[in-house]
Amino acid sequence: MERRGERVGHGRPGSWGSGGRCLYEWKDRYRKLGEAGLRLVGRPKKVVALGPPAAEVAVSRDELQTARERIGELERKVGQQELELDFFAAALRRIRAAKHAEPVSAS
Repeated sequence: MERRGERVGHGRPGSWGSGGRCLYEWKDRYRKLGEAGLRLVGRPKKVVALGPPAAEVAVSRDELQTARERIGELERKVGQQELELDFFAAALRRIRAAKHAEPVSAS
């Protein structure tokens, strides 16, 4: 479908809907209303960020070093807890195995 000497789309016929009509409608709305004309009912509006972008947030070297030290402390603590869990799990297995291996006393 051509209009006002323009040609819409390339590719196989019908690939743009009913003869490109939809593209012409979008183009006309854009010419009349700008970007607002492309936003139909139900389409979410752009959200404006309330604070500065993450790239603009300044972090001092001291804060960064403190955070890295804290991360290291927490990672060591997690490692220690994993060792403790492994130890107690093995101890519990040994206790259960010993309990099953005990002979029944006849009293």
